[in-house]
Amino acid sequence: FAVLAVLLLNSMGFVLMQMEHAVSQQHELASHDRLTVLYNRLALMELMDHHLALARRRQSPLALLMLDIDHFKVVNDQHGHLVGDEVLRQVAQRAQTRLRSADMLARFGGEEFLALLPATTIEGARAVAEDIRRAVGDQPMVVNGVSIPVTISIGVHASIPTEGPTAAESMIDRSDQALYQAKHQGRNRVVALA
Repeated sequence: FAVLAVLLLNSMGFVLMQMEHAVSQQHELASHDRLTVLYNRLALMELMDHHLALARRRQSPLALLMLDIDHFKVVNDQHGHLVGDEVLRQVAQRAQTRLRSADMLARFGGEEFLALLPATTIEGARAVAEDIRRAVGDQPMVVNGVSIPVTISIGVHASIPTEGPTAAESMIDRSDQALYQAKHQGRNRVVALA
């Protein structure tokens, strides 16, 4: 009977470990974009609520960078969607390496990315955005031996977040307006709006 009890307890322990591992994997899949391995939009929005509250409490600026790959449709049309996927991965990797460990980068949709930079002024955010823009645009992406020039436009917004349920949306909207201006001014540039 004792041997049977030990076997049963070991089996249950193994099953519980497997379940815990499966739950962890499901959480990872639910919060990260499979292609770029960055946070997905939903996960970033959940994390953003925490950072908005923290910035308000500390009266510290929070910066957002809205990044968009210029003429990405041309990349897909000329080279195919698999190459486009690799370009997305490389852009994400180059942008991620220019951020601090406290910063977060998410795939926001299609060829758009949103970076959240805690405790960062608009001047600091603009400098980071320029660094990312150069990191992406100065060296072409190489996919299957083919060199593909890629540029990005970046909209920057930084402020101490306001109170209210639409604070995140208004900050994202402001960074999106800055991105629109960057596109309108010719692309491959950074525009910052307070």
